[in-house]
Amino acid sequence: MEVSTSLLVALMFVTLLSMGIGNAVNTLSVVVEKGKKSGYSTLQVGWLGLMLLSYFNMFWHIVDLLSIDKWGFPGFLYMMTGPLLIYFSTSILIATHSEKETNKMLVKPRFFAVFILLQVWIITVDIMLEKSIIEHSLLNVVLMLISLVLIRKQDETIQRYGLMASLGVVTLAVVLRSFGILS
Repeated sequence: MEVSTSLLVALMFVTLLSMGIGNAVNTLSVVVEKGKKSGYSTLQVGWLGLMLLSYFNMFWHIVDLLSIDKWGFPGFLYMMTGPLLIYFSTSILIATHSEKETNKMLVKPRFFAVFILLQVWIITVDIMLEKSIIEHSLLNVVLMLISLVLIRKQDETIQRYGLMASLGVVTLAVVLRSFGILS
């Protein structure tokens, strides 16, 4: 039985995404069970919800992965970078609540730094897959700009607005993808 490299790449991609989704859902279940005693702020829970939406949005890259006939090891490694970045950023977000810092309610700049790297990865993958850069990458550029502001401004009000804007952008991407406007 011959197994295509596309299938193997897609299986690894799905495995990494599944681990991240499980991590996010497990944390959300703790928040639901313990409420405010869980130690997570509403900002952290909001970003965790956004990350969960991002996982499901990223899932559609699997269709693109299967369209490539032959994979080399460098391409495989680069493709795995995306699921690793989203998993890593989610883990940073989840770990933030247990730190002994005075302002643990805010989302830390290191989360936004990794989130920016994830957006850069998505843009480069879209370029590699020869998708229209304007239509596919504009939303990612907006998320990068929001994250750049949030790295520099550790203010709760600004982070709330940044979360709302980011949720709007990711929700728009999901809606556009579900209507077939974004493939």
